[in-house]
Amino acid sequence: MEVNIVAPDKIVFSEKNAKLVTLPGMEGNLGIMNKHSPIITFLRPGLIKIEGESKSNSSFFITGGVIDFQDDKLNVLTDLVFNMNEINSDVVNNLKSEAEEKLKNDNLSDKDIFLANTLINEIENLNFK
Repeated sequence: MEVNIVAPDKIVFSEKNAKLVTLPGMEGNLGIMNKHSPIITFLRPGLIKIEGESKSNSSFFITGGVIDFQDDKLNVLTDLVFNMNEINSDVVNNLKSEAEEKLKNDNLSDKDIFLANTLINEIENLNFK
């Protein structure tokens, strides 16, 4: 299956022969393989794990997004995405601080509160100090 992770300014990742992609769905993790039913859904903050045919694996941290899967092609659209091989503690700490600051706003919607809290929890699970 083909997998593309797209940020507003560029294609961050493209793989033609992925076997399995695990994504952070709003109600839990999603696993997408070849021949999966077509789906369009929102993503929460969390990790995307991609398993390739040649035992190559890639991981990315996203702050949310949308997926579209049809005809064995998965497109992940996201505002912020970080390759787990390249992300550092400064970036992670800044993301967490921004989410904590956002939660201080009394006029947030339930969705924004959920996403900010989820982002904080997922960052803490990354074990960056």
